[in-house]
Amino acid sequence: MIQIDQWLSVLYKTFEDLEYPLLHRVLQATTYYNDELQMWYETTKHEIHNDWFSFCDRLKQHALDRQMNPSTVNPSLSNENDILSFECLIDTKFIKYLDIGYARDWLLQTMWITLT
Repeated sequence: MIQIDQWLSVLYKTFEDLEYPLLHRVLQATTYYNDELQMWYETTKHEIHNDWFSFCDRLKQHALDRQMNPSTVNPSLSNENDILSFECLIDTKFIKYLDIGYARDWLLQTMWITLT
């Protein structure tokens, strides 16, 4: 939960610093979502109405719900035999920063991946 707050805080500050339009912030934030969070967003976007603060509240509630019911977080990893090695996980889930583009964007994406 703390990590979600930190991610949203950094994302908000970045949007503010870049003077990013309010109407585009939610959609931009969801570009960092994995499949599970994309599904969550698709089912709740009609309630959020592109409102940043509503989005943040809903996302925090979703994270809290997942924390309270961990069996729904990623049931495919429930068996120890199915867990990938740490190095393999990094290689498959994380995008390497190649000094191309903005480091801030890469960092935000990397932070989000570690939260999901």
